[in-house]
Amino acid sequence: MNDPFSVGIRLLHRYWDQRRVLAQQEKMCYLYDAVWQDLPKPEILNKIGFSLPEEAYKILNYVYDIRPNLPNMSPLNVSDIKVSVIIPHYNQHSYLDQALYYLTKQSVLPDEIIVVDDRSENFNSVKNICNKYQKKLNLRLIRPAKKLYAGGAKQLGVEKAHCEIVVIHDADDISQRSRIKLTKAFFKKFPQACQLNVGYVEFPKDHFLDYIQDFDDLDLTQYVHDCDSIKKVMRRKFCQQLFSTFRSYGSRLGGYGENDGYGFGAQTGHVAYRKILASLIKWPTPWRYTFTKFEDYDFNFMLFLITQKSYQLDLPLVYYRRGTSTNLVDY
Repeated sequence: MNDPFSVGIRLLHRYWDQRRVLAQQEKMCYLYDAVWQDLPKPEILNKIGFSLPEEAYKILNYVYDIRPNLPNMSPLNVSDIKVSVIIPHYNQHSYLDQALYYLTKQSVLPDEIIVVDDRSENFNSVKNICNKYQKKLNLRLIRPAKKLYAGGAKQLGVEKAHCEIVVIHDADDISQRSRIKLTKAFFKKFPQACQLNVGYVEFPKDHFLDYIQDFDDLDLTQYVHDCDSIKKVMRRKFCQQLFSTFRSYGSRLGGYGENDGYGFGAQTGHVAYRKILASLIKWPTPWRYTFTKFEDYDFNFMLFLITQKSYQLDLPLVYYRRGTSTNLVDY
C-alpha cells in the first residue's frame, strides 16, 4: 500500500533499523578494540550486553579460550626455515596435476608437499598424478578414512606436516614461481610472525598464462603490510559486519586484509602460518564454524585476532582460477 500512513510506517521502521545497525556497529567496534587489548572478558560482556548476534559472542569465546593456551612463540631459526605445502583435493584431477607441475617450477622447491585427497571418486587417478611427481618433489598422499570436507582436509594435512611453516594451496590454483622462495625469505626477515597472506590475480578457468616477472627480496621489503596496518583495516571491516542479523540489509562478509594494492588483495585460501599453532587454531568444518560458512575467511580472521602477529605480502604469488572452488562445503 502506498497511502501516506503506510509509507510513514515503512520509513519509521527503516529509521529504527538504521539506528539499530549503528548501535550494533558501535558495540562491534568496542568488542574488536577490547579483544585486541585483551581486556577481561567479564568487563567486555558487561559493556556489550547480550544484544549482539551470536557469532560475535562465538568470536569472543574462541579468542579467550585459545589465547591463554598459545605456545611460546619464540622467533624461528632463520638459518634453516622449512616449508610444507598442504593441498586439499576432491575430484579436481587435472587441476591438481597442473598445481603440482608448477610447484616443480618453483625457484626454491618446498621441503614437503602433502596432498590430502578427501575421498575422490577415482582415487587411482589421484595416485597416478602424485606418482608422476615423486622424483621431483618430496610428496606424500594422504586419504582419510571418511570425508572431511575442505577445512577438515586442510587441518589433517597441517597436523601431518613435518616443517615449521605450513602453506595452504588450493588444488585448483597455481603458485607463482617465486612463492616458496619469498615465503622462506619473509619468515627469515620477520621471525616473530605467525601468519602470512599473499596477493593473487585471477585467470579464466581453463586459460592459464604464466607471468614472466619474478620477485626478489627487494620486493619483499617494499610490499609487506605489518600487523598494525592490517589491524586498522580489519577494525573497519569488523565494525561493519552484520553477521546473521538485519537480513533486509544483507549479511556482510568483511573480507580479510588490505585489498587496495597489487592484484586483488589478500588470498585467504593460501595462507602460510606456523605449524605449532595447528593444535589450537583449527580449520573450520561444516560442523565447526565460528562465525561464517567460508572456512578461509573464518580461519584467517581468528588466526589474526588470536595471535596478533599477522602480515600480508602484497605481491601476486597465487594465480586464482575463476569458476571453480575448493572453499565450499562440497568443494
